[in-house]
Amino acid sequence: MTINKYLSSDEIRDSFLNYFVKKKHITHPSSSLIPANDPTLLLTNSGMAQFKSYFSGESKPPKPRITTSQKCFRSTDIDEVGDNTHLTLFEMLGNFSFGDYFKEEACKWGLELLINEFGLEENRIFATVHSDDSEAKKIWLNLGMPEHKIFSFDDNWWGPAGLEGPCGPCSELHYYTGDLLPNDYKSASKNKSWGPNVSDEFLELYNLVFTQFYHHLDGRKTELPKKNIDTGMGLERLTSVIQQVDSCYDTDLFTEIIEKIENLSGIQWKKSKSSDKAIIIIAEHVRSATFLIGDGVIPENTGRGYILRRIIRRAMRYGMTLKIKAPFMGLIAEEVIRKMGHHYSELIENKPFILKVLEVEETKFSSTLQQGNTLLKTLIKDRNLIQEKFDQINKNLIKIISKENFKDKELFDLFEKSKIGPESLISNLINKAIDLEKHIAKEKNDQLKLLIKNITKLNWKNNISGFEVAYLYDTLGFPAEVTSEIAEESNLKIDLDEFNNIMEKLKLRAKSSSQFKGDLSLQRLFEEMGISETTFQGHNNLKTDSLVIGILKNDKPTKKANSGDEIKIILNQTPFYPEGGGQVGDSGKILQEKSTKITISDTQSPVSGIIVHDGKIIEGSLKIGDNVNAEVDILSREKSKRNHTGTHILHAALRQVLGKHVRQQGSLVAPERLRFDFTHVKKLTENEINEVQNLVNEKIRLNLPVHKHITSYNEAIESGALAFFGDKYDHEVRTVEISNGSKFSYELCGGTHCNYTGDIGSFYIISESSIASGVRRIEAVTGVNAEKLATNHLSILNSLSSSLNVPISEIKNKINDITNEIEKLNKNYNKLENKIHSENILDIEKTSIKIGNSTLVSSVLDVPNQELLRQTGDQIKNNIKSGAICLGSNIEGKATLIIMVTKDLTNKINAKELIQSISPIINGGGGGREELAQAGGKNPEKLTEAIKTFEKIVKNILSTN
Repeated sequence: MTINKYLSSDEIRDSFLNYFVKKKHITHPSSSLIPANDPTLLLTNSGMAQFKSYFSGESKPPKPRITTSQKCFRSTDIDEVGDNTHLTLFEMLGNFSFGDYFKEEACKWGLELLINEFGLEENRIFATVHSDDSEAKKIWLNLGMPEHKIFSFDDNWWGPAGLEGPCGPCSELHYYTGDLLPNDYKSASKNKSWGPNVSDEFLELYNLVFTQFYHHLDGRKTELPKKNIDTGMGLERLTSVIQQVDSCYDTDLFTEIIEKIENLSGIQWKKSKSSDKAIIIIAEHVRSATFLIGDGVIPENTGRGYILRRIIRRAMRYGMTLKIKAPFMGLIAEEVIRKMGHHYSELIENKPFILKVLEVEETKFSSTLQQGNTLLKTLIKDRNLIQEKFDQINKNLIKIISKENFKDKELFDLFEKSKIGPESLISNLINKAIDLEKHIAKEKNDQLKLLIKNITKLNWKNNISGFEVAYLYDTLGFPAEVTSEIAEESNLKIDLDEFNNIMEKLKLRAKSSSQFKGDLSLQRLFEEMGISETTFQGHNNLKTDSLVIGILKNDKPTKKANSGDEIKIILNQTPFYPEGGGQVGDSGKILQEKSTKITISDTQSPVSGIIVHDGKIIEGSLKIGDNVNAEVDILSREKSKRNHTGTHILHAALRQVLGKHVRQQGSLVAPERLRFDFTHVKKLTENEINEVQNLVNEKIRLNLPVHKHITSYNEAIESGALAFFGDKYDHEVRTVEISNGSKFSYELCGGTHCNYTGDIGSFYIISESSIASGVRRIEAVTGVNAEKLATNHLSILNSLSSSLNVPISEIKNKINDITNEIEKLNKNYNKLENKIHSENILDIEKTSIKIGNSTLVSSVLDVPNQELLRQTGDQIKNNIKSGAICLGSNIEGKATLIIMVTKDLTNKINAKELIQSISPIINGGGGGREELAQAGGKNPEKLTEAIKTFEKIVKNILSTN
């Protein structure tokens, strides 16, 4: 196999994009790995993900032709990474047409690109088409591809992404890497084990999707009025072909990363299969983690944060097998940033944050290994008790699932009440397994019955269940092979089959959650009502004369509504701002002359371009076609505007004070307050909070103009505007700029804002807290609410000043003095208490009874709490070599007894049995272990009698032995 020219991965990416720019495409920047306004996707998993709304027709593209290099992540491949082919993070090169060119151009340009731009041998390029797509086959034939190099498959089809939507056939270009000569292709093509999709000698390079149909809910497919092209070609795979290496890990995309791992481990690449697998996993996962954190993903136990945590911990685990000293991931991440940062600038901008998050997570995982080890040993110790619990509940389990229509809640409640395992861990795991089955099973009740029957048959006494192994691995990151080793030391086995079964189900759920399942029901409803758009007038007007074009009552269309009805109203134009970008929806009223009054409590935009008002008719009635006056609550809107502009200034101030890694993770802009979530790994110091607050107020006092502009998405991003993932942007966007010559804040935002920063009045931070690992939250107030806060705080200070009899400026020093004095008094009190406590112990020991080599200690004490009673017992036990202790006390009007037995006597005296014998005397009950037991009772006056009974029993036991 000979390639005409060598190209670096950077040159390949640039060549692809430039080629399609020459074909009149615009280059669209890669979107974040966090999908924008797409709750159906956990992470961006394809090159077309950011263009879904264009394909569905929900919004218009900036140009009909677009080309991209899109970073993508597929969580379903995490456990497969370690061979030569699988990746979680990859770059997808793509060219897209939205109602412009179609099959002929896509095929022609794809072939031309591979041959002329990248120098691939034309003889080695094969095509696949859908079995019914004679049009695509004819195009390839016309382009000079012999018929024996075109293969047809039924599964060459894409979509719909959900139950309905755009779909169509696809055609793939494959590259042959084998040794046959072109003259042998025709005869080889007759062999069913040779060719694209069936032989490992063929690599799929380029997938061309022809979106030409709409799949309806009833199964019908109709031609789309505008047909689209969606293509994808993996940069990593293409680079391995062009650079003529065995896998993407041998390309320049990974060279420096792997060299760094070699230096850290002292182990060479390509020396052994086991070390190569570890090196691949570390290289790939650190690269993926670097990109995820760069886009604002934080390690967590759910969602995309959970995926990040998994790959970090998997990389660490394999780092341990190579004996790389932790923390090491930051050192490798620096190589990733060096290699990729010039194209993905967010890696360079967020480098300090990326490295810090990796360091923190590595440090945490080290302690997690210890935590997993401790938990596993506790589970091993409790096997007999766990088996007993299951023996008790198995009958109830069978009764529940024998019912024809049993309820899941019955199962949940049963395990919840049974409290199996330490801190009910196994009860919770079983409930999670039931919940998992509910999410993925088609015949839910049948599958649940099978699951419960399997649980009743488990040998908990001699096995660590798959549920426990999965929990240790999937939640704590504790390796299954380590669990197996520890279990074997206690003559236990792990249920590896059930573990693998659970992990497969978890992967199935992850896979299903990553599919695009767009619900088009609302969009279809509005289409049926003939509603396509609402014109928003609220940036310039708080009142509009509008026409009622839609009414929903109980979420169903109606032509008329009457007084008392709660309805949803759609107008042809409106001043009401729909919730978005963190800002809550407007409230206000809709009036019709003097006869109708409707209060509006909220405003939403459930479908792009359509604004829906939640209202209640107070007087009169409303029908389709009515002319109305829509009025926003001015006071509420003004407060929201101040808080929204304040949020933008706060974001810019945080980036200036803390660093460019600060990215918005969420916000709430309401009339009363603002809330801003952002990426930062440490708690803000008092000085940092003050610095941020002072900077925001400085910009407010400068009364800077707040400029709003309409421009294209690309132009806004290129000129430095910040875009926020979770918000949705059309090709035409609105920017908000706060500047006095130089830009202080510049963001994409469709919300409502002040005209000048001075309109905010003042800004006060009321709290700073952590809401997740690496995510902080600031809550603040502006305007009138800030004044109220300041007035309230001043009132509190004046009251304190009066109570402490010092000026306000001296309150802090006075409180410090009082605190120091309290600490001093506490120390003196503790010394005195310890002295008295020691003297009491000496007195108690003086009255102890010697029986042979053992000591019998018993007494009623005056102590304030159970902890001190137990400490006294511990000290006495440490002072005697062999014996039994019984101490009692009246604590808050209730009797408390503890019994302790030294280890050498537990074969004769059982503390648990003793406490159960004497606790009825104090009208109570208790329990514990053979060495330590405790009881409580209602009759403290009977403590002496209980202790005398203890003495009698123990004397009798020791005297007869």
